[in-house]
Amino acid sequence: MAGKGFSRDPVANDACGGWMVPSGSSDELETLVRELSGWIEEKDRASREFKDYQECVDFIKRVRKSEASAKYFKEFPYKRDGTVMREMWFRDPKAPESTKQWVVVHIHYADKYSEDRANRRQSQLVSSITQVNLRHCTVHRTEGHGRTSCYPTLMHGLYLQDRGFPIFRNDTGWNWYRDKISNSTQDGTFQIISKIAEAQMWFPGDPQIIR
Repeated sequence: MAGKGFSRDPVANDACGGWMVPSGSSDELETLVRELSGWIEEKDRASREFKDYQECVDFIKRVRKSEASAKYFKEFPYKRDGTVMREMWFRDPKAPESTKQWVVVHIHYADKYSEDRANRRQSQLVSSITQVNLRHCTVHRTEGHGRTSCYPTLMHGLYLQDRGFPIFRNDTGWNWYRDKISNSTQDGTFQIISKIAEAQMWFPGDPQIIR
């Protein structure tokens, strides 16, 4: 991910298997992580988030080994530019109990969202990924407090933090069908999106899932 706060040093990146590595002072890092990830307020006032890239890497490993499994997904237009957003729900037994052991992945695509396909209950046609974020959910909704605010989901009684922890970004878009997987960031992204066939699709207007 280009921009302030991220290291392009290959040594630093290799240390975390090719994932994006923040750089800067501890205060700068804390501010950056809060801005990128968001915070969830739990009942006991403790926060729950993806704290670092190693936690993201560990999740990808569990996906690869089918320890974390894709259960549901939905698609919707990204509010900024009308491109496709895909939200995948993974059941992860290693996720904290306070998150009800769900990990949610938001995948940003460069492709435009088609209302016609959605109305016909067809999945969107996608070919190029621009960003992938990970986030946990919570049973406690906190409204009107910026980063701690949460919104409803396809799952009854569960809410998501406003912002996710980014594990992949490519502003020009990565075509995973055409382009060779050249680094661990792309491989980790592919491990996630390849599980889409295992998940049940949820469409706007469907009742919330109760589990």
